[in-house]
Amino acid sequence: AQIAFPILVVVKAGLGTINHTLLTVREIQRANLTLAGIVMNCACATDAKLMIGAKEEIERIGGQRVIAMLPYLADVSEMPQSLLVMRACVALTRQLDVQALLASN
Repeated sequence: AQIAFPILVVVKAGLGTINHTLLTVREIQRANLTLAGIVMNCACATDAKLMIGAKEEIERIGGQRVIAMLPYLADVSEMPQSLLVMRACVALTRQLDVQALLASN
């Protein structure tokens, strides 16, 4: 609030995310802060099945668009961390205009 940056909410794509996300968005609005957007992150295979439904409900009930969805990146236990970060960044930049997000302040 002191630096007036818009808030980017990153949520887990799993059980309970609809409630947690809607409560977080409500508190941002109650505090008269600016919401830059919601990004949904799928960290495990079981959450991938819940992702689309959760996104739709967050948008329907909360009236806020989920601006990006990071997919589950399969089994990455043997993958170098730098490659994992690169794959996540590629998935994010395909969906999100990072320059517009940064300029929204």
